[in-house]
Amino acid sequence: MKRGERDYVVIEDWYLQKSLQPASVWCHDQGTTGGYISDFEERQTSYRVVGTDKQIREWADKQTFILDEVYGYDPIEKDSYWDGICCKDDDPDDNRNLPTREEYNIKWKKDLEKYTKMYEENDKKILILRTG
Repeated sequence: MKRGERDYVVIEDWYLQKSLQPASVWCHDQGTTGGYISDFEERQTSYRVVGTDKQIREWADKQTFILDEVYGYDPIEKDSYWDGICCKDDDPDDNRNLPTREEYNIKWKKDLEKYTKMYEENDKKILILRTG
């Protein structure tokens, strides 16, 4: 079954368009004059969505947000596009602070089991989990 037609639990990470949001606010109280200074930083809202392809597409069709990117959260195969990006490749000199492919796939399997259990406990309704 290809992507978009899967009738089993899938995990996708959705990133909405970045926006400027207040990062912190200070009050400088100097006697009778006080003022507020607000710093802004670019932030991106993100969600982890769990459900079947059909449930996810039906949910997405009802949204009014501006989508930036969507990534499937799947295991990583050797020599796939994500091999070496999300996890270390087989280069013994790769000292980046990334999990090995095996570690990444073990974590993915645990996450899939956890989210599938949550999905089933939620009467097989789509899960929308805010991640950022």
